Order: sequence, then structure tokens, then C-alpha cells
Amino acid sequence: MKISFRRLSFVLAGHVLLGLVALAQNTGATVTGVVTDPQGSAVPNAQVVLTNDATNVPFTTKTNGDGIYRITGLLPGTYRADVTREGFKSTVKDGIGLHVDDQVSLNFSLEVGVVSQSVTVQAGVPLIESESSTIGQVVESRTVVDQPLNGRNVYALVALAPGVIAQGGTGQPVATSQIWANNNYQIGGGFGNQSSTFLDGAPVNVNYANGTPLTPTQDSIVEFRVETNNVGPQFGATGGGIITMVTRSGGDTFHGTAYEFLRNKVLDANTYFGNQAGLAVPAFTQNQYGVAVGGPIVKHKTFFFFSWENFALRQGNTLAMTVPTLAERAGDFSGLSPIYDPCAGNVNAQNTCASVPAQRTQFPGNVIPTARLDPTAVAALSYDYPLTTVRLDLEQNQLVRLACNI
Repeated sequence: MKISFRRLSFVLAGHVLLGLVALAQNTGATVTGVVTDPQGSAVPNAQVVLTNDATNVPFTTKTNGDGIYRITGLLPGTYRADVTREGFKSTVKDGIGLHVDDQVSLNFSLEVGVVSQSVTVQAGVPLIESESSTIGQVVESRTVVDQPLNGRNVYALVALAPGVIAQGGTGQPVATSQIWANNNYQIGGGFGNQSSTFLDGAPVNVNYANGTPLTPTQDSIVEFRVETNNVGPQFGATGGGIITMVTRSGGDTFHGTAYEFLRNKVLDANTYFGNQAGLAVPAFTQNQYGVAVGGPIVKHKTFFFFSWENFALRQGNTLAMTVPTLAERAGDFSGLSPIYDPCAGNVNAQNTCASVPAQRTQFPGNVIPTARLDPTAVAALSYDYPLTTVRLDLEQNQLVRLACNI
């Protein structure tokens, strides 16, 4: 058996990020907060800029009359915040980590001074998602890329989230699994195949078994979120959880990888029947290889990311079969259930029934006379079934048939 699978993620090959353009709903992070002075009073019209460390794309807004600001559509990643207002020192906060669909609060307190002066604040503990009551888990970039997965099926990482139970077929290589397998998770107490999956805000599920036929490559996903309970009102038509994946966007510098994962039979154990018959370990060679590359088209503005992967499997199976013995091939069924003669011994020159008897009779000794054996059936028997304890190699040892005595 040979399986070949090519996967070109078109949503990744042409994935272009334009600065200042928000992503689709429910994928980008949202940051909101209040800017105050040393006495705790609101600072209106203060400029707040969040800059992505990887792309250097700025997201800019200003506080309203109550000192409140809000920035949406932020890609997962690390950001730097710059807050400025005439009459106050500039405030800079580095290392702000944002994830898929985060809704966090980030407040700033400005010190009196001139804009040319700045106060730098190093980000400490991770931000608390105080703006949402949704229960979920983010699977971060490092886990997505470095987690060892059999078949590199990124949906297998859904099981890392609390409240998720994997059902049959999950976690298998994409090329050899069913369309429904990738969504066969019980999430938040729901049934399998009842969850909704989104890729960069676009729904992935199809009508057939609510399956997810589009599977992005492992290297193309920056991170994803599994929401298990109390999901937001923007989601509907689901009886389980919400899986939200975000693809990579590229950055201001070029990065790329080329890889191959190889599995073969060298360390495999033989099957029980293979050991009984002294057969070699069946053939098994699995190759999974691909490339991923991203970088700038126009620095600080436009970026690309491309990912391609191929999967090939050559596998042999040892089959145990019951085949006719040499005596049975000659019509001798002695010792088995009675074999009856439909002609009751009344045959013509062509060895067919000369007349239809009222009652059939058993062949003497339970042996069918050689002359009564159909030559076409005898030839077909020899072609379709090997002799007992004889091994046949078909398609260059890709299929092994082991015949055993009754």
C-alpha cells in the first residue's frame, strides 16, 4: 500500500498582513485600559501605540475624555507600548505578550514632565484576561512548533487543553485519517464532532459529520485557543467548544525551515503470524517533509508566509488466511461436514445431472470424484489461493500473504 499526500495551504501561501488593518473577528487580541496622572485622574487625548516586535507594525489610538483607550485586531506575539501626552513623561512598556482572542486590561500612570523624558516599565507577570468570562486554554507558539506529533497533525494539540477528551481517530496523520476525525473531541462536556473550528476567523467545518477537511501544516500555525465553556456571543451553532487557530504572518526579517521526518521498520517488531512463519518484518517507510518561509514584502507594512508539506507512506501487512488443503483441492473432504451430490450419482457424459433426483445423496467417503470437479473452478482456486504454508510477495514485498493450515 502506498499513500502520497500533498498539502498546499493556500491561505498561508498568500497570507498578507497589511498594517493598521484588523483581523477577522475572534482571532485578534484586544487591549483596553485607562491612562491616569499621578493623582489618579484621567488623562484625555493621550496617544497609545502598541508595536509588534516581529513586524514593527504600530497600532495607534488616543484616550477619550475619561482616559480610556481600546485597540483591537492585534496578532498573537510580543508588543511594546508607548504612551505620550504633552506635559507628561513618555511611558514605555516592553514584553507585552498577547495571544489568540485575548481581551486584557493594561493601565498606565504618567509622571509629570516633558515628552522627551521617558519612563520604561518592564512587563512582569502575564496579563490577566479581565475583560472576558470565557473559559479556555491557549496553546502557544513554542508548543505548536516543538511538540512531537505522530503525523504532525496540529489538531492533536487540542487535547492539551483542560476539559478536552479525544475520541477515536484523533491525532492520526492527515493523509490516512477520516474527514471527521480532526473534530472528534469532547470539549466542555459536549459530544464529539460538535465543536466549531476557525482559521484566521474563517469557519473550517463542513456539513458532513461537522468535519474539518482543511488542516494547516504544523509550522504554519503561530498558536491557537480552545474555548471550552461560556463562549462569547459572537459564536453560535455549536454544541461543544471553539477552536481558533491563527497562521503566521511573516516579519521584518526572513526566516525559513526545511525538514523531513522519517519512520521505517528498522526498530519495528514483527507480527505474531510473521514470527510463526519466519517472515521478515513487513515493509514500513513513512516520509513527511516540507518547507516554511516568511519575511517582508515591504518592511513595517506588508509580509508573507508560505508553508508546504508532503506525506508518503509505503506499508506492508501480514495477513493470516485459511486456505484449502491439498486433499480438499482434489475434492477430498473426509473428516468435515457431509458433502452431498445434487445429482445423486445420476450424471451424463458431460458430468452434469442427467435428471433432477427427488433426494440428494452424500458423496461416498465425502470425496467428490475428480471427474466431477469443474476445471474452471480448479484453475481459479489455484490462482486465488496459495498452497498451505507458502508465502507470496506481491508489489515488491509491499503485501505479504501468509497461508496457514486449517
